[in-house]
Amino acid sequence: MIVHARHRFACSWALFLFFSFMTPYAQAGDLTLAMSIGQELQFKPPPVGQARATSLMISPGYQLDKMFRVELGINYMVDAMRRGKTDLQIRPTMTAEFFPGWYARLHLGIAHLLDEDAGEQRLSVGGSMGRIVKLGKVPFFAEVGLTPRTEMTMTERLNPDGEKKYRLFWIAEVRIGATYTFSSDEE
Repeated sequence: MIVHARHRFACSWALFLFFSFMTPYAQAGDLTLAMSIGQELQFKPPPVGQARATSLMISPGYQLDKMFRVELGINYMVDAMRRGKTDLQIRPTMTAEFFPGWYARLHLGIAHLLDEDAGEQRLSVGGSMGRIVKLGKVPFFAEVGLTPRTEMTMTERLNPDGEKKYRLFWIAEVRIGATYTFSSDEE
């Protein structure tokens, strides 16, 4: 599914607002702010282990209850494979802490917001698993995830007919960061 330029941002905000405000627990939940740095590695198509984007993500969100959190990640990326091209990605996420200190995260991704090529601006669904370690009162996290997305390949920029070709790229992502929680007064 191709997401056109005028609908990308509106779709992301609509999803975030739906999860945040339409859930009864969200009204009494704590505000959160996560900041992280990540590195992507491509493992399909070859070359396996190719370094991809290095990114900085800021994610405001809500703690729905002790187990669930929703966030809207704004991801600034510098992609080494695209010769240092910078780009933005919107990433609405749902995080579930399934065991104390361990969590799973499901995210939608709308990549290449600054790219004029609409073929690369498709929704992707990814996930990650991670560990939370508290140092003082600040929970730091480290996670490993899978983020598939559709992109033009470097070798197939134009085929003989002049049409652009796209391919599904499987990308692993390693991310570390910290989450700050701003507690509500209702307890």
